[in-house]
Parts: sequence; C-alpha cells; structure tokens
Amino acid sequence: MNINADILKWTKNVSSTWDVLIELSYNKCIFNTSKWIDLLYEAYHFEPSLVILHRNNEVIGGVPIMKLKNNLSGLRIVSLPFSDKCDPMFKGEHEIKIIGEALRKYQVDNRVSKMELRSEYSDVADFQIFSAGYTHITRLTNNVEEVFQRFKKTQIQQRILKVKKESVLEIEKKTDQEALRTFYRLHLHTRRRIRAIPQPWKFFQLLGEKLLSKGYGFVELVKFNNTTIAAAIFLTAYNTITYKYSASLPIYWKYHPNHLMLWDAIQYGCKNGYKKFDWGRTNLMDEALRQFKLGWGSEEHIQNYTKSGTKVDLIERRIAFFRFIISRMLPILPLSFIRLTGKIFYNKLGY
Repeated sequence: MNINADILKWTKNVSSTWDVLIELSYNKCIFNTSKWIDLLYEAYHFEPSLVILHRNNEVIGGVPIMKLKNNLSGLRIVSLPFSDKCDPMFKGEHEIKIIGEALRKYQVDNRVSKMELRSEYSDVADFQIFSAGYTHITRLTNNVEEVFQRFKKTQIQQRILKVKKESVLEIEKKTDQEALRTFYRLHLHTRRRIRAIPQPWKFFQLLGEKLLSKGYGFVELVKFNNTTIAAAIFLTAYNTITYKYSASLPIYWKYHPNHLMLWDAIQYGCKNGYKKFDWGRTNLMDEALRQFKLGWGSEEHIQNYTKSGTKVDLIERRIAFFRFIISRMLPILPLSFIRLTGKIFYNKLGY
C-alpha cells in the first residue's frame, strides 16, 4: 500500500489527531506533546504545522515543525525549537525517510533558508547529520537505595550524605506561579553569570499554566535560612522526569544545594513509578557538565540532529556573532536589562 505525506496547519483537530498518535508510539516524550507545542506557539509566536503520514485514510506517523522568521536569520524550520529532541512518531513501521523527503520538498517550495530537525533523518538527499551533544538517562526503580548505589561515591554519594547530615537546607516542591517567579529571579542571576540570554518571563508563566498546573512537572526550591539559593524545573510525562532548567547562587555552592535538589527529584521519581530520569542535552564541549551527569549512574548517548539549507553556515555564523556581542554586555547589565534582552532577543537567537 502507498504511504503519503501531507503538511497540515496546526489546528485543534490536527492537535487531537497528533495526541492520539503519540499515545500509540514507543518513543514519545514531553517535547512531542501538543501541550509543549502550544506553549512554544503562545510564548514565541512560532507557526506550528504537522507533517503527517497516512495510508488510505489511516494516520500512521508524523512529526511537528515550527516556522521561525525574523530579519536576522530569515525563514527557518525547526522541529522543535527549545526542545532537546523531537523524534518522529510512528504506530509501527518506521517511515522516517518519507517524512524527511516531504520536509525537504516543503523547504525547497517555500524557499526556507535553513531547516533543523532534532532527530536523525538518514538517507535523505541534501540532509546533513551532525552531533548536537550528549544525552544522559538514569534508570529508576522503586528501590531508592539501589539507584543511589549507582552514583559515583566521592562525586555524588558523599555530597548527598553530607547535605543530609548537616541539615542546613530545606527543600520544597511546588507548581504555582510564585515558585516560578522565585526560580526566574535566580535564572536571571545565573544567565548573567554564564553570559547567556535568558528566556523571557512569559515563557515560564505559560509553562506553569499549561504544564505544571496540569501535572506535567514541578519546581524544586532549596532554601538556606529562608533564602532561596537554588531552583530547578522538572518536566514529567510518559514515565520520565526531565531535568530542564536550573539556577543557583554560587556563594552557596559549598552547601551542595544542587545535589540535594536533584536527589530529591530522583527519589520522587522512584517513589512514584517513573522509569527514567532524563538529564537533557549536554554540549559536546562541556566536559565538566558531562562528567557531573555521568556521576549519577546515567547512560550516555550521542544526540544527532539533521540540518538542511543553502545558507546554513552563514545563518549560524550570523547568530553566533550577535550572541557573542550580547554576551559581552550581560555581566555589566542590571537584572532589569538582562530580563529585557530575553524579551527582545531570545526567540531570535536562542532556538
């Protein structure tokens, strides 16, 4: 039987069709969900569509994409922006090549300057596979002690035990907007310190409304003498806890708040039936972060992406240049200006 591909504009009906397909797929994650797509659309005004495979009248596969357009980089397609991965979904047989060819035709027909797909599309003409970073997964069981014993002794275990013994830190798990505002204040400090443009507040506000309040994640807050010194946002879906965003104050690192926060989230996963703790994507050049994640008994894999376009290198150099210019300014800017850079530039430079 012939398998055909169409590209549909994102509507409520298309969203419902996609949700049904996800539930039947084996490799689903939080970044495939319609809730995540709707969040990106409302926060950044990127235009979503769905590449859909069908055989006769039956939908058998697909992948979401988003159109990004601005004067700096022209028209781009990303599947999906601000997402660690976005694998195509299938009911059974993998017809990824058909999806890839449909995307390539759409790119040519619409004169899209660059396309980046957060998955590996092999055997498609003009598609380039590249390594975008590492992924790390810690397998969870209902035996918390067994999971703990997989951690590296000096790097992780001893620091967790030290935090528990000293008992100077308090930890809270929340999903409300006030917790997100507390996280965001730390987020601005952290992004200034590492010279990176922050996400706009609107994104986190919508994240709370669309995901956390619906049971798709939570915020961890660590306090020292009633002062919040570290915070993180974890997303939850399909038996997986995803460590997505974190922020902390370096002056308090000697108390190891991040170790406490991560261990608390892992314990929560073990006690509530989650099977995986996903550490997110790590840059290939960030060896220190890579070793930290490996210390938690994680499995490591290379995350491959796919790109295509006649001006890919030019666009990437242009975006990198503007990021560099802004990063030089961030350490000397007050937090109000740091926040403003996120509102103005993040959707143009951060994808």
